[in-house]
Amino acid sequence: MSDLSAADDSEAVEARRQQLQQQLQEGACTCSSELLEVRRRTFGNGSKHYVLQCGRCGQQRGNALSTKEAQARLSGASALEFDSSIETAYVAQQSVLIDECAALGHQAAVQRNPEWMALIEAERAEEKDRTQRVHALVEACAAAVASEVGEEKAADALAAKAIALRQVLRDARLQATKRFGSEVELKTWLVAHLSEDFDLHAEVPGRHVAEGVRVQIDYLAYPKQHLLDAGFVPAHFGIEVKHLDQTQGFSHKAARGLWQTVSYTDSEFFLEGAAIRPKFALLFSNISFEEEHRLLNRLGQELENDRALWGGLLQLANHANVGTLEIMGSRDAWTGWKMAFSGGMYFWRRHHKGERRYLVSNDRTIEKVRIGHF
Repeated sequence: MSDLSAADDSEAVEARRQQLQQQLQEGACTCSSELLEVRRRTFGNGSKHYVLQCGRCGQQRGNALSTKEAQARLSGASALEFDSSIETAYVAQQSVLIDECAALGHQAAVQRNPEWMALIEAERAEEKDRTQRVHALVEACAAAVASEVGEEKAADALAAKAIALRQVLRDARLQATKRFGSEVELKTWLVAHLSEDFDLHAEVPGRHVAEGVRVQIDYLAYPKQHLLDAGFVPAHFGIEVKHLDQTQGFSHKAARGLWQTVSYTDSEFFLEGAAIRPKFALLFSNISFEEEHRLLNRLGQELENDRALWGGLLQLANHANVGTLEIMGSRDAWTGWKMAFSGGMYFWRRHHKGERRYLVSNDRTIEKVRIGHF
């Protein structure tokens, strides 16, 4: 393919992707008051209640209505039954656009950065190969021990040795790692290093849409032009900052921090006279740094299995369009950042050969609509 035809193809892919993104934005339902209808809904226990259903996306908005409020809204008319097929059709329609947009996003990323995409794929292949070799060595060792003392004794001995080794490594890393000490330190680092990529609005007030509770998010962020040019969605997103101590109370604080971040995806925030609903939300913490993430425990028994817990929490948060803002490299020698969701990666920044490079990995990770059964 000639350079000219390749450029034409690239422009066509990008034009179609932008068209799809526009359709997705126009199709995103705001559940405005004129779309809400009073419906009678039967719940799992057999009880029936009046609720407000959006006629466009099919979602229930808010809690059940009192009979008095429902009748006032109906003005003498009869309420129709809650129609779950509306949401099913809406999600199916949006999913078609999301799938095509994600495929085109990957194609555009390869066209824009073929060298970088090749590098990423090579790194992934190398890590996979390294992991497979480690597993092979462990399996060979386990088989040798089992042949000498039996499978049950071998399993107990290997598990005990693994736990002891993990504790030794963790203690050594705790001593060697320059750890963050507070949320203030994390916020200072975030603003110092990511302001060149995002407009960061701090301590933005808002309210939870369903409950009406007042909330305040650490940062409402918007991508700068060079990110938009690289394919970043032109929308605000939220960043919540939390310091999660690996040595005490991690599970409690991690669960609360992620759930707080989840609640912000169902909130609207008031910025410069506008009410803004974040496209997605990210948790930024000391665990976002590779060195501190490695300090989490991975084995159970007398040690709390914090790493497994963290993975499970992220899997749940992923269904609410919540991920993590992760930093590659160390806090003093960082090599980029990535927006990671349990279901995949959305966007990267990497430093390669002295250059900053930006890449959309998978558009679909931030376009999920997961309410009720899915």
